[in-house]
Amino acid sequence: MSSTVWTLLQAVLLMMIFAIIYISIRTMLLWAWPIRVVLPFQRLREMLARQRKYRVLRSLLLVPRQESSLEELRGLLTACGLPIDAVNYTAVKRLLVLFGTLILGVSYLGWDRHWIEGMLLVWVMIVAGGSLLLIGCDRMLLRALREQRRARIVQDVQTISSQLLYYKRSRLNLHGQLQRCIPLASYIRKEMQLLVNEWYEGSHEAIRRFRERLATDEAIDFAETLNALHQYGSDRYYDLLEERIHSYKEKLALIRDGRKEATSYVLFLLSGIPIMYTFIIFIYPWVAESRYIFDSLG
Repeated sequence: MSSTVWTLLQAVLLMMIFAIIYISIRTMLLWAWPIRVVLPFQRLREMLARQRKYRVLRSLLLVPRQESSLEELRGLLTACGLPIDAVNYTAVKRLLVLFGTLILGVSYLGWDRHWIEGMLLVWVMIVAGGSLLLIGCDRMLLRALREQRRARIVQDVQTISSQLLYYKRSRLNLHGQLQRCIPLASYIRKEMQLLVNEWYEGSHEAIRRFRERLATDEAIDFAETLNALHQYGSDRYYDLLEERIHSYKEKLALIRDGRKEATSYVLFLLSGIPIMYTFIIFIYPWVAESRYIFDSLG
């Protein structure tokens, strides 16, 4: 009976692994090479398809009942610069949690019935438990990624703003000034190049797309400043630009202090690794031997 149950559990685990790998590979391929087929009423069909997919996932308890509860996650993913749908992210996350919990349950059952023993059990528990811990801390990791991206954006925006301030008395128009600022950007060079290329199609639309691509408060302020400089170009808005340069410097100082605190916290967590390694090497064999002796006595 035990061998039949174990075979069924292995079949279920293999099916879940195949499903997760298929969904992950399909999502990555669609992200790398999106399907862009122009069809009549394409937006309406895409909206209906998204609603239908959400109803299916909601019936499987893979997403919240109300899609509005995913707005915070959607904004967080956008601020991290990740082109991932919040619905797909939540569904995959819950599948991974279910898969990890099932692995822990099967491992405990195998330990209780002597199917899995020794160091294999320890490593399975560590990997599954660590994976569940990382999945549970995904919001914290995403916020850390957002702050890192935000710091790099602030650094580039400060550099570009300082260069624009240098062109205050120049006869170049704003488009020419931005074009000369592209080599100074490192992290947002692609977005700056797109801004300059889309400028001739409409400056307001180009600035709006630039703001949406970066999706941070500092980028929004910078885009508003660019819009004001393009419309008016008076010295008053260059004074505003200078004030925001000082604001960017203060934000960069705060971000550096926050990084130091985060680094000290990570080092504190990493200090627990030797303790876990000591348990695996020295303490666990004694526990296993004691359990074997008590089982033999029983």
